[in-house]
Amino acid sequence: MPQWFFLRGLFKLDIIEYIWIAVSLIILFIWFRQTQWARRAFEAAPIREYPVEIVEVLLAAFCYVCMNLLAIKALGNERDWNWDRQNRFGIVLLCGQLIIAAVILVMARFHFKQGLRGFGLTFRQLGKTFLLAVLYSVAIFGLMFIALAVTLYISDAFGYPDIQKHSFLELLEKRPPLTSMVILIVSPALVAPLMEELLFRGLLQTFFIGLFIRRRLPTFGSEHDDITDVSITPTIPGQCRWAGIFFTAVLFAVFHGNWQHWPALFVLGIGLGYAFERHGNLLLPIMVHSLFNVFSLTMTISTKLL
Repeated sequence: MPQWFFLRGLFKLDIIEYIWIAVSLIILFIWFRQTQWARRAFEAAPIREYPVEIVEVLLAAFCYVCMNLLAIKALGNERDWNWDRQNRFGIVLLCGQLIIAAVILVMARFHFKQGLRGFGLTFRQLGKTFLLAVLYSVAIFGLMFIALAVTLYISDAFGYPDIQKHSFLELLEKRPPLTSMVILIVSPALVAPLMEELLFRGLLQTFFIGLFIRRRLPTFGSEHDDITDVSITPTIPGQCRWAGIFFTAVLFAVFHGNWQHWPALFVLGIGLGYAFERHGNLLLPIMVHSLFNVFSLTMTISTKLL
Protein backbone atom coordinates (compact mmCIF):
# COMPACT_ATOMS: atom_id res chain seq x y z
CA MET A 1 0.00 0.00 0.00
CA PRO A 2 1.44 3.44 -0.91
CA GLN A 3 3.07 5.43 1.85
CA TRP A 4 0.69 8.36 1.41
CA PHE A 5 -2.55 6.35 1.34
CA PHE A 6 -3.81 8.14 4.45
CA LEU A 7 -3.43 11.63 2.95
CA ARG A 8 -4.89 10.48 -0.36
CA GLY A 9 -7.94 9.28 1.51
CA LEU A 10 -8.24 12.62 3.29
CA PHE A 11 -8.20 14.47 -0.04
CA LYS A 12 -11.75 13.20 -0.56
CA LEU A 13 -13.02 15.30 2.39
CA ASP A 14 -14.28 18.90 2.26
CA ILE A 15 -13.00 21.93 4.15
CA ILE A 16 -15.50 21.63 7.03
CA GLU A 17 -14.42 18.05 7.66
CA TYR A 18 -10.75 19.09 7.59
CA ILE A 19 -11.44 21.70 10.29
CA TRP A 20 -13.46 19.21 12.32
CA ILE A 21 -10.65 16.66 12.08
CA ALA A 22 -8.11 19.27 13.21
CA VAL A 23 -10.22 20.15 16.26
CA SER A 24 -10.67 16.45 17.09
CA LEU A 25 -6.94 15.78 16.86
CA ILE A 26 -6.22 18.76 19.13
CA ILE A 27 -8.69 17.43 21.70
CA LEU A 28 -7.15 13.96 21.40
CA PHE A 29 -3.65 15.37 21.86
CA ILE A 30 -4.72 17.30 24.98
CA TRP A 31 -6.36 14.15 26.33
CA PHE A 32 -3.18 12.13 25.73
CA ARG A 33 -1.10 14.77 27.54
CA GLN A 34 -3.46 14.94 30.52
CA THR A 35 -3.74 11.16 30.88
CA GLN A 36 -0.06 10.39 30.20
CA TRP A 37 -0.90 8.60 26.97
CA ALA A 38 -4.02 6.94 28.44
CA ARG A 39 -2.15 5.40 31.39
CA ARG A 40 -4.12 7.62 33.79
CA ALA A 41 -7.32 7.70 31.73
CA PHE A 42 -9.48 6.32 34.53
CA GLU A 43 -7.85 7.86 37.59
CA ALA A 44 -10.84 10.10 38.26
CA ALA A 45 -13.42 7.54 37.09
CA PRO A 46 -16.11 6.69 39.65
CA ILE A 47 -16.20 3.23 41.17
CA ARG A 48 -19.26 1.30 40.05
CA GLU A 49 -20.64 -2.23 40.12
CA TYR A 50 -19.89 -4.99 37.59
CA PRO A 51 -22.23 -7.84 38.60
CA VAL A 52 -23.63 -8.73 35.15
CA GLU A 53 -23.63 -12.49 34.46
CA ILE A 54 -23.63 -14.44 31.20
CA VAL A 55 -27.28 -15.48 31.68
CA GLU A 56 -28.39 -11.85 31.56
CA VAL A 57 -26.27 -11.22 28.47
CA LEU A 58 -27.78 -14.25 26.71
CA LEU A 59 -31.31 -13.16 27.64
CA ALA A 60 -30.75 -9.69 26.18
CA ALA A 61 -29.11 -11.19 23.08
CA PHE A 62 -32.07 -13.55 22.61
CA CYS A 63 -34.49 -10.61 22.79
CA TYR A 64 -32.32 -8.68 20.32
CA VAL A 65 -32.33 -11.53 17.78
CA CYS A 66 -36.10 -12.06 18.17
CA MET A 67 -36.72 -8.35 17.62
CA ASN A 68 -34.79 -8.36 14.35
CA LEU A 69 -36.45 -11.55 13.11
CA LEU A 70 -39.93 -10.18 13.83
CA ALA A 71 -39.08 -6.89 12.13
CA ILE A 72 -37.80 -8.70 9.03
CA LYS A 73 -40.94 -10.83 9.03
CA ALA A 74 -43.08 -7.67 9.15
CA LEU A 75 -41.16 -6.23 6.18
CA GLY A 76 -42.13 -9.21 4.04
CA ASN A 77 -40.84 -9.91 0.54
CA GLU A 78 -38.48 -7.20 -0.69
CA ARG A 79 -39.87 -7.57 -4.22
CA ASP A 80 -43.28 -6.45 -2.94
CA TRP A 81 -41.83 -3.60 -0.89
CA ASN A 82 -43.94 -0.50 -0.22
CA TRP A 83 -44.16 2.19 2.43
CA ASP A 84 -46.94 0.38 4.32
CA ARG A 85 -44.70 -2.64 4.76
CA GLN A 86 -41.83 -0.36 5.74
CA ASN A 87 -44.04 1.32 8.36
CA ARG A 88 -44.93 -2.05 9.86
CA PHE A 89 -41.25 -2.93 9.94
CA GLY A 90 -40.44 0.35 11.68
CA ILE A 91 -43.21 0.00 14.26
CA VAL A 92 -42.23 -3.59 15.10
CA LEU A 93 -38.61 -2.46 15.40
CA LEU A 94 -39.57 0.43 17.68
CA CYS A 95 -41.68 -1.80 19.92
CA GLY A 96 -38.91 -4.40 20.06
CA GLN A 97 -36.32 -1.79 21.00
CA LEU A 98 -38.54 -0.47 23.80
CA ILE A 99 -39.17 -4.00 25.10
CA ILE A 100 -35.44 -4.80 25.14
CA ALA A 101 -34.72 -1.52 26.94
CA ALA A 102 -37.41 -2.36 29.50
CA VAL A 103 -36.02 -5.88 30.04
CA ILE A 104 -32.50 -4.53 30.63
CA LEU A 105 -33.76 -1.82 33.00
CA VAL A 106 -35.74 -4.38 35.03
CA MET A 107 -32.71 -6.67 35.30
CA ALA A 108 -30.52 -3.74 36.37
CA ARG A 109 -33.09 -2.45 38.83
CA PHE A 110 -33.15 -5.70 40.80
CA HIS A 111 -29.61 -7.01 40.19
CA PHE A 112 -27.46 -3.96 40.96
CA LYS A 113 -27.18 -3.12 44.66
CA GLN A 114 -27.87 0.56 43.95
CA GLY A 115 -30.52 -0.21 41.35
CA LEU A 116 -30.43 1.91 38.19
CA ARG A 117 -27.96 4.28 39.80
CA GLY A 118 -25.54 1.39 40.26
CA PHE A 119 -26.17 0.49 36.62
CA GLY A 120 -24.89 3.94 35.72
CA LEU A 121 -28.22 5.54 34.87
CA THR A 122 -28.49 8.86 36.69
CA PHE A 123 -30.40 11.99 35.74
CA ARG A 124 -28.40 14.40 37.87
CA GLN A 125 -26.92 17.51 36.19
CA LEU A 126 -28.58 16.92 32.83
CA GLY A 127 -27.34 20.23 31.43
CA LYS A 128 -23.73 19.44 32.29
CA THR A 129 -24.09 15.93 30.87
CA PHE A 130 -25.45 17.30 27.60
CA LEU A 131 -22.59 19.81 27.23
CA LEU A 132 -20.13 17.02 27.91
CA ALA A 133 -21.91 14.90 25.27
CA VAL A 134 -21.45 17.72 22.73
CA LEU A 135 -17.72 17.89 23.51
CA TYR A 136 -17.35 14.13 23.16
CA SER A 137 -19.33 14.25 19.91
CA VAL A 138 -17.02 16.88 18.39
CA ALA A 139 -13.96 14.78 19.23
CA ILE A 140 -15.39 11.39 18.24
CA PHE A 141 -17.04 12.46 14.98
CA GLY A 142 -13.81 14.03 13.71
CA LEU A 143 -11.93 10.81 14.38
CA MET A 144 -14.70 8.95 12.57
CA PHE A 145 -14.10 11.17 9.52
CA ILE A 146 -10.50 9.94 9.50
CA ALA A 147 -11.64 6.32 9.72
CA LEU A 148 -14.11 6.91 6.88
CA ALA A 149 -11.42 8.56 4.74
CA VAL A 150 -9.08 5.61 5.20
CA THR A 151 -11.93 3.16 4.53
CA LEU A 152 -12.92 5.06 1.39
CA TYR A 153 -9.40 4.93 0.03
CA ILE A 154 -8.99 1.21 0.77
CA SER A 155 -12.43 0.45 -0.68
CA ASP A 156 -11.56 2.44 -3.80
CA ALA A 157 -8.27 0.56 -4.16
CA PHE A 158 -10.11 -2.78 -4.09
CA GLY A 159 -12.87 -1.75 -6.51
CA TYR A 160 -15.54 -0.52 -4.09
CA PRO A 161 -15.59 3.24 -4.81
CA ASP A 162 -18.77 4.01 -2.85
CA ILE A 163 -19.48 3.30 0.81
CA GLN A 164 -22.95 1.86 1.23
CA LYS A 165 -25.22 4.00 3.39
CA HIS A 166 -27.28 2.80 6.32
CA SER A 167 -30.70 1.52 5.30
CA PHE A 168 -32.48 4.29 7.22
CA LEU A 169 -30.52 6.97 5.37
CA GLU A 170 -31.22 5.31 2.01
CA LEU A 171 -34.95 5.27 2.80
CA LEU A 172 -34.92 8.97 3.71
CA GLU A 173 -33.48 9.73 0.27
CA LYS A 174 -36.62 8.20 -1.31
CA ARG A 175 -38.75 11.12 -0.08
CA PRO A 176 -40.99 9.08 2.24
CA PRO A 177 -44.51 10.19 3.22
CA LEU A 178 -44.85 12.06 6.52
CA THR A 179 -45.84 9.02 8.60
CA SER A 180 -42.92 7.01 7.31
CA MET A 181 -40.51 9.89 7.84
CA VAL A 182 -41.58 10.25 11.48
CA ILE A 183 -40.98 6.53 12.09
CA LEU A 184 -37.63 6.68 10.29
CA ILE A 185 -36.49 9.60 12.44
CA VAL A 186 -37.85 8.55 15.85
CA SER A 187 -36.14 5.15 15.86
CA PRO A 188 -32.51 6.15 15.16
CA ALA A 189 -32.72 9.54 16.88
CA LEU A 190 -34.32 8.49 20.17
CA VAL A 191 -35.23 4.85 20.73
CA ALA A 192 -32.28 3.04 19.12
CA PRO A 193 -29.59 5.00 21.05
CA LEU A 194 -31.41 4.28 24.31
CA MET A 195 -31.77 0.55 23.66
CA GLU A 196 -28.32 0.03 22.14
CA GLU A 197 -26.45 1.87 24.88
CA LEU A 198 -28.34 -0.03 27.57
CA LEU A 199 -27.40 -3.23 25.73
CA PHE A 200 -23.83 -2.59 24.57
CA ARG A 201 -22.40 -0.20 27.16
CA GLY A 202 -24.69 -0.86 30.10
CA LEU A 203 -24.88 -4.64 29.85
CA LEU A 204 -22.13 -6.03 27.59
CA GLN A 205 -19.36 -3.64 28.56
CA THR A 206 -20.16 -4.09 32.24
CA PHE A 207 -20.09 -7.87 31.76
CA PHE A 208 -16.73 -7.86 29.95
CA ILE A 209 -15.03 -5.53 32.42
CA GLY A 210 -16.33 -7.55 35.37
CA LEU A 211 -15.09 -10.73 33.69
CA PHE A 212 -11.62 -9.30 33.11
CA ILE A 213 -11.44 -7.95 36.67
CA ARG A 214 -12.23 -11.37 38.13
CA ARG A 215 -9.60 -12.95 35.89
CA ARG A 216 -7.04 -10.27 36.74
CA LEU A 217 -7.83 -10.37 40.46
CA PRO A 218 -8.76 -14.04 41.10
CA THR A 219 -8.35 -13.70 44.86
CA PHE A 220 -10.42 -10.57 45.09
CA GLY A 221 -13.52 -11.06 47.19
CA SER A 222 -12.09 -13.81 49.37
CA GLU A 223 -12.57 -11.56 52.37
CA HIS A 224 -15.95 -10.31 51.24
CA ASP A 225 -19.43 -11.71 50.84
CA ASP A 226 -19.63 -11.65 47.05
CA ILE A 227 -16.77 -11.87 44.59
CA THR A 228 -18.97 -10.32 41.86
CA ASP A 229 -19.27 -7.09 43.83
CA VAL A 230 -16.13 -5.48 42.45
CA SER A 231 -17.53 -2.05 43.26
CA ILE A 232 -15.85 -2.24 46.66
CA THR A 233 -12.31 -2.41 45.25
CA PRO A 234 -10.57 0.98 45.53
CA THR A 235 -8.88 0.70 42.13
CA ILE A 236 -9.94 -1.11 38.99
CA PRO A 237 -7.09 -1.98 36.59
CA GLY A 238 -7.17 0.27 33.54
CA GLN A 239 -6.33 -2.71 31.32
CA CYS A 240 -9.58 -4.38 32.38
CA ARG A 241 -11.58 -1.28 31.52
CA TRP A 242 -9.90 -0.85 28.14
CA ALA A 243 -10.30 -4.55 27.30
CA GLY A 244 -14.02 -4.38 28.07
CA ILE A 245 -14.41 -1.21 26.01
CA PHE A 246 -12.48 -2.77 23.09
CA PHE A 247 -14.46 -6.02 22.92
CA THR A 248 -17.77 -4.17 23.23
CA ALA A 249 -16.76 -1.76 20.45
CA VAL A 250 -15.91 -4.69 18.17
CA LEU A 251 -19.34 -6.26 18.71
CA PHE A 252 -21.01 -2.86 18.32
CA ALA A 253 -19.33 -2.34 14.94
CA VAL A 254 -20.00 -5.86 13.64
CA PHE A 255 -23.71 -5.67 14.46
CA HIS A 256 -24.11 -2.38 12.56
CA GLY A 257 -23.95 -2.12 8.79
CA ASN A 258 -21.51 -3.82 6.41
CA TRP A 259 -17.74 -4.07 6.65
CA GLN A 260 -17.23 -0.59 5.19
CA HIS A 261 -18.89 0.91 8.27
CA TRP A 262 -16.91 -1.11 10.81
CA PRO A 263 -13.79 1.11 11.26
CA ALA A 264 -15.78 4.30 11.89
CA LEU A 265 -18.30 2.49 14.10
CA PHE A 266 -15.44 0.92 16.04
CA VAL A 267 -14.08 4.42 16.72
CA LEU A 268 -17.57 5.47 17.82
CA GLY A 269 -17.82 2.41 20.07
CA ILE A 270 -14.48 3.17 21.72
CA GLY A 271 -15.56 6.76 22.35
CA LEU A 272 -18.93 5.74 23.77
CA GLY A 273 -17.37 3.08 25.96
CA TYR A 274 -14.74 5.42 27.33
CA ALA A 275 -17.31 8.15 28.02
CA PHE A 276 -19.39 5.71 30.07
CA GLU A 277 -16.48 4.21 31.97
CA ARG A 278 -14.79 7.54 32.65
CA HIS A 279 -17.90 9.32 33.97
CA GLY A 280 -20.05 6.41 35.13
CA ASN A 281 -23.19 7.96 33.63
CA LEU A 282 -25.00 5.93 30.98
CA LEU A 283 -26.90 9.00 29.82
CA LEU A 284 -23.65 10.39 28.40
CA PRO A 285 -23.10 7.69 25.71
CA ILE A 286 -26.87 7.67 25.05
CA MET A 287 -26.73 11.40 24.26
CA VAL A 288 -23.57 11.07 22.13
CA HIS A 289 -25.10 8.16 20.20
CA SER A 290 -28.29 10.14 19.67
CA LEU A 291 -26.35 13.21 18.50
CA PHE A 292 -24.46 11.07 15.99
CA ASN A 293 -27.67 9.63 14.56
CA VAL A 294 -29.35 13.05 14.48
CA PHE A 295 -26.29 14.48 12.71
CA SER A 296 -26.45 11.73 10.07
CA LEU A 297 -30.19 12.20 9.59
CA THR A 298 -29.86 15.98 9.35
CA MET A 299 -27.12 15.76 6.73
CA THR A 300 -29.18 13.34 4.66
CA ILE A 301 -32.36 15.42 4.84
CA SER A 302 -30.59 18.72 4.12
CA THR A 303 -28.68 17.41 1.08
CA LYS A 304 -31.30 15.14 -0.48
CA LEU A 305 -34.76 16.34 0.51
CA LEU A 306 -34.52 20.13 0.69
